[in-house]
Amino acid sequence: MSTPLKYFSRRLSASQCALYSGRNFNLNYKPRPRAGAFHLGAFPMGATVVTGKTVAAFRHPTTGEVIYLCFEQTFEKNCHPHIANWSVRCIGTFEQVMKVVYSSAAACEGGGLQIRSGNTKPETYLKSWRLCFSEPFQMADQEIDLKLGGDSLYAPIPDNHVETALATLERIGRQDVADALKRGGTVKVNLHRDTDIVLGLYGVGTGLSLWKVIRGLWGLGYADETLAPPIAKREVAMPTAVAFAIDPENVVVSINGGPLKHMGWRYSAVGQYIREVAYPIELQRSFSAYQLIRQFRDICDDAPELPDDTIITVTPANTEHSYYLGNAKKLAVKLSIFASVEDVPESYETTFGVVRELKEEYLLSTLEDEQVAFALAPSIDVNTLRLATNGQVLQQSLF
Repeated sequence: MSTPLKYFSRRLSASQCALYSGRNFNLNYKPRPRAGAFHLGAFPMGATVVTGKTVAAFRHPTTGEVIYLCFEQTFEKNCHPHIANWSVRCIGTFEQVMKVVYSSAAACEGGGLQIRSGNTKPETYLKSWRLCFSEPFQMADQEIDLKLGGDSLYAPIPDNHVETALATLERIGRQDVADALKRGGTVKVNLHRDTDIVLGLYGVGTGLSLWKVIRGLWGLGYADETLAPPIAKREVAMPTAVAFAIDPENVVVSINGGPLKHMGWRYSAVGQYIREVAYPIELQRSFSAYQLIRQFRDICDDAPELPDDTIITVTPANTEHSYYLGNAKKLAVKLSIFASVEDVPESYETTFGVVRELKEEYLLSTLEDEQVAFALAPSIDVNTLRLATNGQVLQQSLF
């Protein structure tokens, strides 16, 4: 049984109601100011504001696996009046939709995704989604209209995706649907009966969004805790990390003893860590990501300056873009290693001390990861690295 939207709020549990009242958010959180920071969310015109979340689910008709739909109520801060609208964010297995949720959480770190009162931490955003997953609503079946072609924002299968969509239908054994679409007109499929078609065309990573064919928040039945994902309790080796600053904003980071990698501005480094490290660990051990993210942020915020004797190897051609190629060669000239960009070889070496002395940290930070390799001096043991000022251990277990 589905329930009209006007009755929706009456069926929320106390914890779920908190998602909409804002009580589960840390309203006092204010991000640390970043000198010279300019990114989405640093100014009111760049942010998406989330005012509500909910999760619906149903079982795959063949495999019995639970399929989730994540709905979010949002408005854009630079669009007036601020009218929040519901839309479906994604559809897929728990692992698939959580990848989308974690990607959105990463945007919270830079302020690109906010709540009504302003900035919110990624950890808070993730906790609110976890509450929704603890008791998903039953998702009613519904008809979905498919049609090839068109350049409208709401075209079910726009012109630039027709070939991919037809190939997908053939791959999953639905040549009948592909042939019907080729003949023109609208083809109707069902969310439950034709789950593979919906996932193949509008699932995570397909390039098409489900809101093209499912509008707003509709079709929710009763909350059903049997549809909640199981709690993962696998024993996982928690990652370690060490970070160094190359200027007031940019950091280079080593994770699990790997090579130092430039991860951009601090907010960008945390966002990348959320997507690439915290997300896969969360799937193996539920609720572990919150502390991982918080402690990694602290490591980046407290990062000492990269030591002067750090060897920097630059390979200009390790990029597909002429802009980065030019910057890598320009850096060699700025550092007085070569007289002109024409003289720059396939690779060259310098030290961070030279970069810092000549104040070229910014130009160094513009290079792509594949162009730059950082090597600490052998005398530096990252396993026992400490800040001289307060003895805080930077290389540490993150859990």
